[in-house]
Amino acid sequence: MARVSMSIEGLDAVSDVLAKVGPREARNLLRNTVHAVAGQLRDDMRQRAPKDEGTLRKAITAKREKMRGNQVASNITITHGKAVRHNAFYWHMVEYGTVKDQAQPFITPSVEAMLPQIPGIFTREFGAKYQDLMQRKLKAARKRK
Repeated sequence: MARVSMSIEGLDAVSDVLAKVGPREARNLLRNTVHAVAGQLRDDMRQRAPKDEGTLRKAITAKREKMRGNQVASNITITHGKAVRHNAFYWHMVEYGTVKDQAQPFITPSVEAMLPQIPGIFTREFGAKYQDLMQRKLKAARKRK
């Protein structure tokens, strides 16, 4: 299984904002932001995947991981097996090719294209999620009055 792990550093403004909100809100903001970035990568992979009957594209999913300590993660997987709705057991044959078929990579180009953009995407998604959180808090405060 191919596994890509990344860490984003140098987002001091994000750290400052997280210090100002409560721990629960900060954790949820980070989880939502990381999952939104993973969702964008998933969408890019779906666009690059070859479309025969569409099973491979539908099988590419993003799923949040449980937090372990301060680690926030979201995985992009390709579902396969008998018990799943979209069985794309052949994804690695498409990505890497076989003796008879040429490779049609869709994972590697997506990751390589997004790597330089991730800090910007993260900051933009974080800002949108933070703004939504503040609007919900304002609405809840108005209801209490």
